[in-house]
Amino acid sequence: MLKELKEILGKGMNINNKVLKMKKVSEGRFKEEENFVFYIDEKPIFNCKLFYGRKPYYTEWVEIFGIRDKNYFGSEEEKNIIFVFYKYLEPGAKIFIEYEYDEKTSKDLERGIPEIISRMGSLLFKTGFIYIKNLYFPEGFLEGGRKLKAEKPLSEKDYFKEKEKILKQFELKYEI
Repeated sequence: MLKELKEILGKGMNINNKVLKMKKVSEGRFKEEENFVFYIDEKPIFNCKLFYGRKPYYTEWVEIFGIRDKNYFGSEEEKNIIFVFYKYLEPGAKIFIEYEYDEKTSKDLERGIPEIISRMGSLLFKTGFIYIKNLYFPEGFLEGGRKLKAEKPLSEKDYFKEKEKILKQFELKYEI
């Protein structure tokens, strides 16, 4: 499904009367991976890696990093772009979003706030992603900066099951 998004964004997509477009920068490390720069109205906003999956072993994933404008965080553009990725990722696919320059998310996580209720984590969850994790400690030097990882559920049932589990955890944790 990411290949379909690649075709659409190669031509441009209207989001809130602005044109979202991506341009290929290079091939990736694997034959299924490509590197892009995303633009809104011809202004570069972030870098992105798309991995189209390697069936039956690996699902698709997308990584957003190198965000150029701090005003992007918390904006309508951010919400709409995350929704676009949610719509075009296949069930079970992952999204990785660097939060290095997202001051609110960084401070939330540094203070020990759970990923799911951090600024970016709650946006991902409200969009429909689950299993949100903080990848604060890269392991192999190629992962880049700090980022959140989230997965598109395999089904709506999985989303609601995870939501119920999260609500119970917070209920028990803060019941005192």
